[in-house]
Amino acid sequence: MSSDKLNSKILSLLDEIAKKPMSGGVLSGGMSAGVKRKPRSKKGGISVGGKKKAGAVYGLGKKKAKRPMNPWLKHVKDVRDANPGMSYKDAMQAASQTYKKRS
Repeated sequence: MSSDKLNSKILSLLDEIAKKPMSGGVLSGGMSAGVKRKPRSKKGGISVGGKKKAGAVYGLGKKKAKRPMNPWLKHVKDVRDANPGMSYKDAMQAASQTYKKRS
C-alpha cells in the first residue's frame, strides 16, 4: 500500500472516530469501557407493618451513645485545663510526667 493510500485511510478512520459521540471515557467523566458499576444500594426506611418510617433513613431521633474517655486523654485534658494557654504538645509532655498507668 502506498503512503498516500495509507494516510488517507488513517485520516478516514480518525474522522469516523471523531464523529462518534463519547460515551463514558475518562475525558467525559464517565467510567472506562468494560468496567461494570456496582448497583447502588437503595436507601429505605425501616418497614413497620408495611409502612416505612422516614426518620429511619437518616437516623433521625437516634442518639449515638458516647464512649467513655480514654484515661490518658482524660489526664491530658485535666492537665491542660489546669494550665490555660498551654499548647497541646506541652500538655502531653507535662502529663507524661504525672500519669500513672492503671493495670
